[in-house]
Amino acid sequence: IAAAVEQQNATTAEIAQNVSQAASASGEVSKGNARAALVANESVTGMKMVSEMADGASRGAGQVKSASDELAKMAEDLKNLVGQFKV
Repeated sequence: IAAAVEQQNATTAEIAQNVSQAASASGEVSKGNARAALVANESVTGMKMVSEMADGASRGAGQVKSASDELAKMAEDLKNLVGQFKV
């Protein structure tokens, strides 16, 4: 009986050690997941910033085009006015 109790104690101690190791590994996995989530959030923030900058550049390009179109119209008007004066 003493040998059986000894064996049971050894088995119980081994099980306790395995459970402790599993809990530790689970904690490490959780830390890794938290780091991955942080990196993902930072990536999303970076992508939003790039998108906002692209939108700003697009708006700026539209403004430049409008100004260019207006300048072209003014040049055409000026050309027509100058054309009315014949030498």
